[in-house]
Amino acid sequence: MQVEVESHCDLLGREVVEGDAVAFTHQNALMVGKVSKITPKQVRVVPLMTRYRMTTGYLKYTRQCVLIGGPELTMWILKQPEK
Repeated sequence: MQVEVESHCDLLGREVVEGDAVAFTHQNALMVGKVSKITPKQVRVVPLMTRYRMTTGYLKYTRQCVLIGGPELTMWILKQPEK
Protein backbone atom coordinates (compact mmCIF):
# COMPACT_ATOMS: atom_id res chain seq x y z
CA MET A 1 0.00 0.00 0.00
CA GLN A 2 1.47 3.33 -1.04
CA VAL A 3 0.85 6.56 0.80
CA GLU A 4 0.02 9.45 -1.49
CA VAL A 5 2.03 12.58 -0.81
CA GLU A 6 -0.24 15.60 -0.66
CA SER A 7 1.19 18.72 -2.26
CA HIS A 8 1.03 21.77 -0.04
CA CYS A 9 0.01 24.96 -1.88
CA ASP A 10 -0.30 28.46 -0.46
CA LEU A 11 -3.26 30.80 -0.89
CA LEU A 12 -2.12 31.70 -4.42
CA GLY A 13 -1.56 28.08 -5.47
CA ARG A 14 2.25 28.03 -5.25
CA GLU A 15 3.92 24.96 -3.73
CA VAL A 16 5.27 25.38 -0.19
CA VAL A 17 8.39 23.44 0.82
CA GLU A 18 10.45 23.28 4.00
CA GLY A 19 12.62 26.39 4.48
CA ASP A 20 10.31 28.81 2.61
CA ALA A 21 9.47 32.21 4.06
CA VAL A 22 5.73 32.82 4.43
CA ALA A 23 3.37 35.49 5.69
CA PHE A 24 0.62 34.14 7.96
CA THR A 25 -1.93 35.29 10.49
CA HIS A 26 -2.01 34.38 14.16
CA GLN A 27 -4.40 35.81 16.76
CA ASN A 28 -5.44 38.81 14.66
CA ALA A 29 -1.84 39.71 13.70
CA LEU A 30 0.07 39.35 10.45
CA MET A 31 3.44 37.64 10.94
CA VAL A 32 6.39 36.54 8.84
CA GLY A 33 7.89 33.13 9.46
CA LYS A 34 9.86 30.22 8.09
CA VAL A 35 8.43 26.76 7.37
CA SER A 36 10.34 24.38 9.64
CA LYS A 37 8.41 21.15 9.10
CA ILE A 38 5.76 19.75 6.78
CA THR A 39 3.16 17.38 8.20
CA PRO A 40 0.59 15.43 6.15
CA LYS A 41 -2.07 18.15 6.55
CA GLN A 42 -0.31 21.27 7.88
CA VAL A 43 3.03 23.05 8.06
CA ARG A 44 4.89 24.20 11.16
CA VAL A 45 5.85 27.88 10.89
CA VAL A 46 8.39 29.55 13.21
CA PRO A 47 7.95 33.35 13.42
CA LEU A 48 10.87 35.58 12.42
CA MET A 49 11.90 38.85 14.06
CA THR A 50 9.88 38.50 17.27
CA ARG A 51 10.77 39.50 20.81
CA TYR A 52 10.18 36.03 22.18
CA ARG A 53 12.34 33.11 21.19
CA MET A 54 10.10 30.39 19.84
CA THR A 55 11.51 27.16 18.48
CA THR A 56 8.30 25.17 18.09
CA GLY A 57 6.27 27.62 16.03
CA TYR A 58 2.64 27.28 15.00
CA LEU A 59 0.82 24.65 12.98
CA LYS A 60 -0.94 26.31 10.04
CA TYR A 61 -2.81 25.08 7.00
CA THR A 62 -0.97 26.12 3.85
CA ARG A 63 -4.10 27.91 2.62
CA GLN A 64 -3.56 30.31 5.57
CA CYS A 65 -0.07 31.23 4.31
CA VAL A 66 1.37 33.19 1.38
CA LEU A 67 4.90 32.64 0.08
CA ILE A 68 7.16 35.66 0.23
CA GLY A 69 10.79 36.08 -0.64
CA GLY A 70 13.32 37.96 -2.64
CA PRO A 71 13.49 41.74 -2.33
CA GLU A 72 10.18 42.02 -0.45
CA LEU A 73 11.40 39.85 2.41
CA THR A 74 14.78 41.58 2.54
CA MET A 75 13.17 45.03 2.77
CA TRP A 76 10.79 43.87 5.52
CA ILE A 77 13.68 42.51 7.61
CA LEU A 78 15.72 45.68 7.13
CA LYS A 79 12.82 47.93 8.18
CA GLN A 80 12.32 46.12 11.51
CA PRO A 81 13.60 48.00 14.57
CA GLU A 82 16.40 46.41 16.64
CA LYS A 83 15.14 44.27 19.49
